[in-house]
Amino acid sequence: MPLGPLPKTCAQTCPRCGYAVFGAQAPAAPTPPAPPAAPLPLTQCPLQQNLRVVALNADEHNLRKLLTLGILPGIQLQLERRSPCYLCKVGRAQLALDEKLAGCVEVVFG
Repeated sequence: MPLGPLPKTCAQTCPRCGYAVFGAQAPAAPTPPAPPAAPLPLTQCPLQQNLRVVALNADEHNLRKLLTLGILPGIQLQLERRSPCYLCKVGRAQLALDEKLAGCVEVVFG
């Protein structure tokens, strides 16, 4: 004896292929993305964290130094040491920055 169609709440269906999994619970609603974190100067960041450069707030002379070292918006780096100078790991390279240059680099976590 046929039972008839099952209610839609009984099956979870793939939107691409239509495959139905019966007895499965519906997935939880996706969480909204976190708002972007406020940028911090490199001098205020914790050690050994993955950081991404978002801005360079420097005068023309210091901006040229940072660009020559390869510190550009969008690159990933890690702060490894603060004293006697700020030591940053960029890829496989390590760059030493004085406090003034490190303060010009604004980063976010990630």
